[in-house]
Amino acid sequence: TVALAGPFSNIVTAFLLGIPFKLNLLPLSTGATNALPQWGIADLVAITLFFMIFINMMLAIFNLIPIFPLDGSKIVAGLLPRKLSNHFLRLEPLGPVLLLGIIVLDYTTGLGLLSKIIVPIVNRLASLAIT
Repeated sequence: TVALAGPFSNIVTAFLLGIPFKLNLLPLSTGATNALPQWGIADLVAITLFFMIFINMMLAIFNLIPIFPLDGSKIVAGLLPRKLSNHFLRLEPLGPVLLLGIIVLDYTTGLGLLSKIIVPIVNRLASLAIT
């Protein structure tokens, strides 16, 4: 479905950005203990690409959360039987408030629920993209 296009394109982009790492054209380690002026251009390119990979994976996985208005909700609605999908779609007006509420609650309480769910998946996918 169309809802998969955004997350899919983020994941494909991340894997394409990982090609220089897979081909050993860029270092996987930048020697983080070194001061910035000691880094070479390859280190800076590697760091930039790694962050681009991480951000694309983060966007993809976050966007797959099944809460409106994220694409995950549209995917779930498309997979559910019609009657159940109609009930699920009635929740759409509440989605942005629910999503914002979850984010604010997660941030203010320090529970880190979103990061506990999203970050391990992102880390695994990013690892697959670069190794």
